[in-house]
Amino acid sequence: MLADRWYRGSRNSSAFVHQSVRFRGGEVLVYGGISIDGRTDLYIIRGGPLTARRYRDEILRPIVVTYAAAIGDDFILMDDN
Repeated sequence: MLADRWYRGSRNSSAFVHQSVRFRGGEVLVYGGISIDGRTDLYIIRGGPLTARRYRDEILRPIVVTYAAAIGDDFILMDDN
């Protein structure tokens, strides 16, 4: 994440802006499912932002639907971010 740092008295002049990288690292997204009856493997999300389409195609269909079928009729998806 890039952040602009403004200095006191600079009056928002672009000549005084210093751009820095917060936390000095990249971005890592992982998905995992946990329940009383078991858990899913952790899935590492690579290749840019997780869009709704990617979430459906990479998480919901291959992981959650399979896990839900194994749990049965008592399965409830509680999605939290």
